[in-house]
Amino acid sequence: MATQNGYINGVTVTILDVDTLTELEDLLDGWPGSLVVVSHDRYFLERVTDHVIALLGDGKLSFDAELRAVQDEKAQLEEQWLTIAESLPS
Repeated sequence: MATQNGYINGVTVTILDVDTLTELEDLLDGWPGSLVVVSHDRYFLERVTDHVIALLGDGKLSFDAELRAVQDEKAQLEEQWLTIAESLPS
């Protein structure tokens, strides 16, 4: 059987009821192919992905195996921006 690939837009995920979303997560958890998932739902992303590619606010791409590591990197960037902003003359 050929590997199946797919795309899921986060907007469609947000309109699902809890039971349907759980069924979708269970299905995708065992998905044999590749998926491109666009979502702000961190729980959903943690549940259905093995690797995350995130576009951070500075335009850099972050490649990591875990969503939490990407979130930590984003938090560090935000702290750096805040430090720079506070040092600028008002």
